[in-house]
Amino acid sequence: MSYHQGITWVWLLGVYYDALNNMIKAEKRKTYKAKLEEKLNAFIDNTFKTFEKEINQRGCIGSIAEIYDSKKPHEPKGTIAQAWSVAEILRIMSH
Repeated sequence: MSYHQGITWVWLLGVYYDALNNMIKAEKRKTYKAKLEEKLNAFIDNTFKTFEKEINQRGCIGSIAEIYDSKKPHEPKGTIAQAWSVAEILRIMSH
């Protein structure tokens, strides 16, 4: 029932990553730009820490699930190996 309500879609992390990058490019104020860059770097680090274990140890090794529970323990759901999830995480991690 909640497939589209309350579930975390991994590919949307790529949209957030792009939004932060676009905000950084558009920002003219040096101090605010630096804060945005810090936020982006923290997001990249957190994404790496979160999905390193997923890719290497859980579920389908070398892949990432389609969706995750939005509440702890954030169990994977849906397709066990979703290309758009993997693509977005690898794109963020390769920054």
